[in-house]
Amino acid sequence: MPFYKIGHASLLGALHLLHPGVEVPTPEQLSVIFLDRAHTKVLTVTLTSKVVTFVTDGWTYINGQDVVNYVVVCGEFAFFLESVYTGTQAHDTEFLSADVERVIAKYDFLEDIVKKLKWMATLQSGCKTLVSFFKKHYKIPVLLRLCSWISQYEDKEAEDALRQFEKNETPISEVYQIFVDLPTKLNTVGLAAAEFKIVKALMKSCFDFIYGDAHGIAYLLDPRYAGLNMDSTVRNAVEKVLVARQGYE
Repeated sequence: MPFYKIGHASLLGALHLLHPGVEVPTPEQLSVIFLDRAHTKVLTVTLTSKVVTFVTDGWTYINGQDVVNYVVVCGEFAFFLESVYTGTQAHDTEFLSADVERVIAKYDFLEDIVKKLKWMATLQSGCKTLVSFFKKHYKIPVLLRLCSWISQYEDKEAEDALRQFEKNETPISEVYQIFVDLPTKLNTVGLAAAEFKIVKALMKSCFDFIYGDAHGIAYLLDPRYAGLNMDSTVRNAVEKVLVARQGYE
């Protein structure tokens, strides 16, 4: 039920009949204060005494704002904690570490066990030594930048292909078409059989995640593709949807 329905006359009348003098929260209170409390309580009850992994993910929102998401993973389930709009704040080590500590302190079911792991302190010390070494040997950073440039050049084709799908106006038939072409292009990469199997499974997982009947219908009806190389099972399902829709109309 939408939160604004809390102010409906029939609901208010029933509540006052059952509990005279009851004060009903506003839609704003329900959608912000009480919803946050309920969310936090569910997380606490579900995750207390459980082993969880705390995950952060930085990205750029559609309006261009920088965002950091905080999520915990428990087994096969992921639980959203919160998002932080960082504005002009750089996502540097100092900011991220301080904000991670803030979130850990906020939720009772999160504990920082990293400080208790002795091998982690050794790893941190080794990383600092490695960074110091690279800073003092200028030739190595030049080599690393060269390798980075080559890597970026090799990734450009993939970035160009992805860029067109970051726009809202991209037809969904083109989204389907890229998944049709991917297996053929994958054969030219020269992966080992085991690697090919893993990548193909990942492609199928991504496809199953985004796919809806609208994708199949658009690809089948788009005159540029007309269902070319479409999976027979998917095509039959799409055709049944079209026939059912036509009969309904």
